[in-house]
Amino acid sequence: MLSAIILIAFNQQILLKLCEGIFKLLHKIHILKDISKIMEKTEKFISEYKESIGKLKEDYWFTIKMYVITFIQLTVFFSTTFFVYKSLNLNKSTITDIICLQAFLYMAVSFIPTPGTAGASEVGFMLLLGHLFPTNIISTALLLWRGISYYFSLIFSGAFSFAVTTLGKKKIIV
Repeated sequence: MLSAIILIAFNQQILLKLCEGIFKLLHKIHILKDISKIMEKTEKFISEYKESIGKLKEDYWFTIKMYVITFIQLTVFFSTTFFVYKSLNLNKSTITDIICLQAFLYMAVSFIPTPGTAGASEVGFMLLLGHLFPTNIISTALLLWRGISYYFSLIFSGAFSFAVTTLGKKKIIV
């Protein structure tokens, strides 16, 4: 995946040839029917991606601001587990340890489509972070963490979207 992103950024022709080869192979084994249609979509996607990368390169300060905002956002999101940990009067682990474990969990389950992520997140929480919590309060910690990290985010995002739509202010503030 990372190599495809790098190829798009620097040489989209190589990536297009690679995709075309893969599509031809899939066509030969009767998985794909219309190669030209798929190549058209692929070329459009790669072109739009390349254009976006160009815009990020042009507006250096905007890109830096986005990186900083994203870093803060993810740090706050990953800190949720630490605050649940502290709210249960536990203090053996550091915020850095918990944020790193939470980031690892996030990266492990983020590639699973949304309906399946719910179960994967809970199982991952138990496997990766379960050793930090005593067995008698692990389910409480899991419910608190999931309530804050998923349901609060869902409710807040819904309320924000409703407010933006209702007020008619569709300008993004950065």
